[in-house]
Amino acid sequence: MKNEWHSCYDRAVASLICDAIENLRNEEFREKLIGFAVVYYGCIAAGIVPDELFKRVAAVSTVKMAQLMMGFINRRTKDKSIEAFLLSSETNLDEEIEVRPSWHK
Repeated sequence: MKNEWHSCYDRAVASLICDAIENLRNEEFREKLIGFAVVYYGCIAAGIVPDELFKRVAAVSTVKMAQLMMGFINRRTKDKSIEAFLLSSETNLDEEIEVRPSWHK
């Protein structure tokens, strides 16, 4: 991506590691699932296999967070679809694909 110091892969890993460190403190697990969906579809848009990335981070997470990450990855395709999480995917002015909740315009 233009003007970025880190690769899409590095930023996706960092996002999941941040989630793992937070370990659901002061956050509803459903909010975390939406964040997982954004990372998941961001990976797909960037050509990254999201399942491998989630498994890598889950392996070094707490049991609770690993179970949440793996639960997300193991959902049926329709239950983790972009539509299921009310996400939108748009191409920005730099011709990069951005995935975000549809209510963030």
